[in-house]
Amino acid sequence: MTRSADLITAIVSYLGFSRAAEPQTDWRAVVDAIGLDRAEAVEWAMLDVLQDLRESKPDWRMHSLWAGSEWAVRELRKRHPELGDAAAKALTWALVCEHKGSVGAALSSAARRLADISDTPRLDAELLMAHALGVERGALLLDPARFGAPDDFGGLVERRMAHEPIAYIVGYRDFWTIRLAVGPGVLIPRPDSETLIEAAVQYFGAAGPKRILDLGTGPGTLLLAALAEWPAATGLGIDAGEAALSFARANADALNLADRAAFRTGDWADGVEGAFDLILCNPPYIADSEELMPDVADHEPSGALFAGADGLGDYRRIVPDLPRLLAPDGLAVLEIGHTQRISVSGLAEAAGFAVACKQDLGGRDRALLLTRP
Repeated sequence: MTRSADLITAIVSYLGFSRAAEPQTDWRAVVDAIGLDRAEAVEWAMLDVLQDLRESKPDWRMHSLWAGSEWAVRELRKRHPELGDAAAKALTWALVCEHKGSVGAALSSAARRLADISDTPRLDAELLMAHALGVERGALLLDPARFGAPDDFGGLVERRMAHEPIAYIVGYRDFWTIRLAVGPGVLIPRPDSETLIEAAVQYFGAAGPKRILDLGTGPGTLLLAALAEWPAATGLGIDAGEAALSFARANADALNLADRAAFRTGDWADGVEGAFDLILCNPPYIADSEELMPDVADHEPSGALFAGADGLGDYRRIVPDLPRLLAPDGLAVLEIGHTQRISVSGLAEAAGFAVACKQDLGGRDRALLLTRP
């Protein structure tokens, strides 16, 4: 049935089906009963009817499965009497039934709901559907017709409607070239933080650093991305939270990086010794008074977000300690809020560093590069 997907999509687009009793007719049983040629004729007839709607755009909207189906049957009877009432009605019901269980319908319905709470409703729906199906999003988008909507998809959508982050629901976040497991109690990696890895790659090139320190490593975000970039490097990740470190160790194992990555509990660089070629740090930098979206404020750990009245509290502790840890030709890269360049640069210059700034893909100040003059 080469036009089934087109037909089903058209039915949904123009009939606006919603809640009603489930139709009893099975699509494949109908096809078997009337024969492939007859079914194909009905499909083309339906497309003909719906094409007229597409061009004329009448002021109407069906609000129930029954009303939509009855309308389609009437149009088929009127325009194509040769098909027969029974075949027209059976096939219309069956196509609606098939669509109600299709991935396309479920995605469209979920995206409409998620638009109330998300800036990326379609993407959210696709990620949740791929997770429910146990496939990659790319595979879902490549051939959605091969899948049926799984029963647990609706529950995932409800969790997202309650502002639970997508990364917590699906259990991972892609970052740089790696996939990191994440969950409650750990800061979710952001695309903006990839700016720090880009800066390090530009500085070191293919040779890379030998020793890396990641202060506030979370689920291993920056350290593991750097180790994946430079196979000869080793590194240490420090975090104050045991939950985050559990994710970091599990991620290192999953990425086959555990032999080059060490993690330990710590209060920033207290007790850390040695010279590091690359120091990466994404500290909390949000002012205590700043309001965040419910996805963040109600779910992610506040200790990884907020840093005092001006958002600079942790920088004041971290930056003065960096000179003793950075190797002579090394690089320290700090993530900053887009309004904090001048303030944090002042702290770095007072500690004896030369400072440069790298912007993220949105053109906002995002990373400070600290080197010895």
